[in-house]
This record gives sequence, structure tokens and C-alpha cells, in this order.
Amino acid sequence: MSPDRKIGGAAQNPALKIGLIGAPNSGKLTFLSALTTAFVSRGAPKGWVVNPERDALAFDESAKEILALQSFPSRTEVENSEKLWLRFGFSWEKKGEPSRTFVVEILNRPGQAFSRRSPEGKAVAEELARCDGYLLLIDPLRERWLGDNSDYFSHLPARIVDSSTDMTMSELRKRALAVCVSKYDDAQVFPPSLSGNYGTQRTTAPKFPTVESADAKGYFAWACAYFADHSARPGNDSAERLHHQIERMFDPDLTAYFVTSSVGFRRSPKGFDLKEFVNVQGSRILSSVNPINVLEPIIRLAELSGRLS
Repeated sequence: MSPDRKIGGAAQNPALKIGLIGAPNSGKLTFLSALTTAFVSRGAPKGWVVNPERDALAFDESAKEILALQSFPSRTEVENSEKLWLRFGFSWEKKGEPSRTFVVEILNRPGQAFSRRSPEGKAVAEELARCDGYLLLIDPLRERWLGDNSDYFSHLPARIVDSSTDMTMSELRKRALAVCVSKYDDAQVFPPSLSGNYGTQRTTAPKFPTVESADAKGYFAWACAYFADHSARPGNDSAERLHHQIERMFDPDLTAYFVTSSVGFRRSPKGFDLKEFVNVQGSRILSSVNPINVLEPIIRLAELSGRLS
């Protein structure tokens, strides 16, 4: 780890660099926008404040559009931002407790850049080698219809090691990893998740369902098995390979699992309604934005990387 730098007379670690990895349409853009909406819409863990800095301001504008217009913004403005690293400040500001802060820089690459056939593969591997940890977004519906999530991850560890003379598989294993299974609130994901006993209703209003952190790893294994569909690619074992590779390549003590949604469930006047839980219709958001586990993976990566005590 680099030596602490002095800023304003206080010691502060250099920015935590996170590689945000995922297949095309896995939800990276909405995830980045939700870093701000989670805070503004009170979907953040109590006490945490998030501030986009510099090149991340485009996502802040995107977040404001989501909240104000209750619709998804055009992808063009954010996608055309050619900023490679997006910077966010995190601070713990709970009354009566010591403040904690860290800065995160998130790698901003489109999903196609992580393909093994991407012409940018070498540059991407070099960027990932510079990261302190990784956040892997897994789209269960993509696994169902295309069966190729592993195509955007399985080759990366070897490429990362090959990209740097200082990197070895043992060194890579020391990097923290957050595995996020996305779209928990989706109409094709939530019902089977409930049937698989992955859904606990919160006791406090609006009583949204969640998958407890202790069950998230089990949910990942279940989702890999349930959403794998060999009809798209006969004999395909993408989900199984992804599951085993994560366990083989990364230290279990430095790996955390989350079940996420950047928008969250629909909120009716009485709270959560199992008969009307879908919150997205086309590009429209039907009620308030209620992100699920958006800030938590980044906070956990900061803890696992030694940036938070």
C-alpha cells in the first residue's frame, strides 16, 4: 500500500481504485448513477454521505434526472464522457461517532471492453492491475438468455497478471472482490428468488424484501444454477465456471457477496406490495427510487482493502 498522504494536516490514504467489471447491459451505468441516488433518496446505510467529484459529476446529473423525472436518462451523455476514472468521496457523519472518510476512483469502461476479443484488452488489463479491488456485476437474466457472463471475466485474472511484472497470481489473490448479483427487483428474478427462500421482509416501513448478507453467497450459488440455461449455448457451463473461478482465484476472506438493485422495489402508499412490486416500466420509474446494496459493496471493499477500520 502506498504511504499515507497529508491533506489539511490529517493523514489520508490515497484513493481506493476499484475496477467495475460486468458484461454489456449488466447495469454499470445505472449502478454508477445510483451511488448518488442511494444517498439522496435515503437508500444509503445510515451515516454515510457520498459526493461525486470532478469527472463523476455527469453521473450526479444523471442521478438528479432519475429522481426528478422518475425516468432513466439518455445513455448518450454519460457514455460519451470519456473519463476513465470516476471519483467519489465517502464520509461517515453520524452524530456522536468518530468520522471516517475515504475517496474511491472507479474504472469507467463499457462492458464490451471486458470481452476476451476486445481490442482494448491490454489497456484494460493494465488498468485493472492498478486497482485495489474489484466489483463484479452479474446479470442473472443475461445468464438465462445468453449464458455468457463468464466471457467477460474468466480470462481477466491471467491477463491482469501478464500485464504487470509486479503482479503474480498470489498478489492478485490479495485483492478484495465484491460479487454483486443484480436486478433482484426484476419481475423475472424476484419471484423465483422468493421460491428459492431468498427474500426476508424488513420489519420497518416500507418493509422491502432483502437478502441478508449472511445469505448472499448462497444466493450467488443458487442464481448461478437457477438462471443457467443451456438452450442458448448447448453444453455451456458459464455460470458454473464463473462460480468456481471466483472461489479459486480470490481469497474467500477478501470476497464479499451482495444482492443488488439500482432502482429497487415499487413503493405503494402502504409500502411494499407483493402484487405490485415492479418499479420499472420501459424507461419509466413508477415510484420512488429505492436502491438495494449500492453503497454497501464499495464500503465493504474499503474495509477489506484496509481503508476503513
